[in-house]
Amino acid sequence: MAGRRTRSIASREMTAANGVAGVRAVVTGSTRGLGLAIAKRLSAGGAHVVVNGTDTDRCRSVAEDLGAIGVGGRVEADGVADALVDTCVAEFGGIDVVVNNAGMTRDAMLTRMSRGDLRDVLAAHVEGTWAVSQAAVRAMKSGGTGGAIVNVTSGTALFGNPGQSNYAAAKGAILGMTRALSLELARFGIDVNAVAPTVKTDMTASLAKSLADEDAELGTVFGEPESVALLFGYLCSPASRGMTGQILSFDGGQLSVWSHPRPASSFDPSGTSWDITDFESALGNPSVWEPLHPDRLGRLLQGQRAGAR
Repeated sequence: MAGRRTRSIASREMTAANGVAGVRAVVTGSTRGLGLAIAKRLSAGGAHVVVNGTDTDRCRSVAEDLGAIGVGGRVEADGVADALVDTCVAEFGGIDVVVNNAGMTRDAMLTRMSRGDLRDVLAAHVEGTWAVSQAAVRAMKSGGTGGAIVNVTSGTALFGNPGQSNYAAAKGAILGMTRALSLELARFGIDVNAVAPTVKTDMTASLAKSLADEDAELGTVFGEPESVALLFGYLCSPASRGMTGQILSFDGGQLSVWSHPRPASSFDPSGTSWDITDFESALGNPSVWEPLHPDRLGRLLQGQRAGAR
């Protein structure tokens, strides 16, 4: 991973903040961590923001601090997605942007993970993102001005992580949802992108600490929420319109655009049809296998997995 470009990031801060003036936005999971930083970034730039969290008292407090509107509740629960969007439309006259940040973790190794752990994580991330997006798109189409959906995914969806099979499945579903909706909604002028942030939050604290214990440099991979929120400020601004179906990663220093899935290698059978020797010839050579973790953070995770065997 390249070194942090602090100077270039700082030079964009004013643009990212000022570019959202007047934007009408719903930010889910925005009472702490990255979601709170995004809501602050948008509010500071003059956006009209609806914040959300499961703790209604904290949601109310954050809304008061930011001069925003608060709507409490779990985004996957019946009626909450509609309430978020309806509130934005009623208070601000429409909706331009949704940031689907709400989520949770219930980490455990597969044999110790309960069905409830799986269902709860899938509901919070997948059903919640889907429900809020659906409500927002209905309002955006009705308004006729297009808009943007910014989903939050994770490097865990791209590479996997031991003890997070439920979280990886949920965030992987958001990748697929992002690409599907970008195709479905392009004709309505609605952009759909996803960000895999590497950021210091309550949810990543234990991983960040373990990485720092192993390698001091890797401990710096996790960016501050305020720095990572800069990208979301840009994606919520009119300046980003027209970019859709993209998967980005950002740690406050390095920004990456991820490729769409494509074959790493392709093979044909030796004869007219495949047999076992053809599969062995194609797949038996490790040089054709894709690395599990091609990035710097992933290599350490891979090493940790090997050490746990």
